[in-house]
Amino acid sequence: MLSQITKQPNEIIAATYLHTKGVQCINTDLTIKEWSVKYESVKNDTCDAITSKHALLIETQFLRKCADPFMLPFPEALYIQTTAQRLKVRCLKEHFLHHGKPIHRSHHAQWKQKILENARRKQMYEKLSIKKVIRETGTVECGFDAIILVSGTLDAAMLFVKST
Repeated sequence: MLSQITKQPNEIIAATYLHTKGVQCINTDLTIKEWSVKYESVKNDTCDAITSKHALLIETQFLRKCADPFMLPFPEALYIQTTAQRLKVRCLKEHFLHHGKPIHRSHHAQWKQKILENARRKQMYEKLSIKKVIRETGTVECGFDAIILVSGTLDAAMLFVKST
């Protein structure tokens, strides 16, 4: 992996884990003027982001250019920030890492982790001022402002119903 980063110094190197299902390369279209992010699946080894479990090798000079490189949820927030810098991620198919023991074994712990991850994703969108997310499947998610607006409208409607 180290030899790969010296060959291509302007790329992030990613190595997937052995027997990982659903490894996808995703191109990210970040439109700052529209406050939106659009994800698209690609078949290349070089892209803007990678899904599934993987390890990253990145030079520190690129981490210093990011506003908050270790913002949670970690790889997703980093990929959005590196897309703004026009950095690409290269997935190494010949290098594999081995899985360790799972951290969250019970269904309840996994559920709590998913809830926490969704809350962190909402905070990330708020910090990065992203209001519209279009996933690679085509589903559209609203960012932080739309969620607040919808809940504010529902509260106003409930107050109106209660006062009559």
